[in-house]
Amino acid sequence: MNTATAAQTATYTKLNNGDWGIKVTGDISTGASVTVTKRDGSTKTEIVGKVVWTGKDKYSNADVSICTVQQVQRVSCRPAYRGGRRECDECGDYVTAGTRCWETGMMH
Repeated sequence: MNTATAAQTATYTKLNNGDWGIKVTGDISTGASVTVTKRDGSTKTEIVGKVVWTGKDKYSNADVSICTVQQVQRVSCRPAYRGGRRECDECGDYVTAGTRCWETGMMH
């Protein structure tokens, strides 16, 4: 995996499509791990999704790359049903686990 060098700095920036991206000094490649400094001084490690633009920064005249942030696949920890009730596959009614299905007689 590629990582940013010690001389590179990275900050969050708003992309043209409205999403948050990363502005990195110097060259960076897709899949690189970058430590991004937030406004409050804390840091977060992000993975570069795609390099959108590379060129000169209009303020510091340094070489910079604007990149997307690779989205992490999140697993939902919310249960498939609420309050112990779910939809029965057989009869379609919302039932409580442990009761019998009126249509098949099977336990829910």
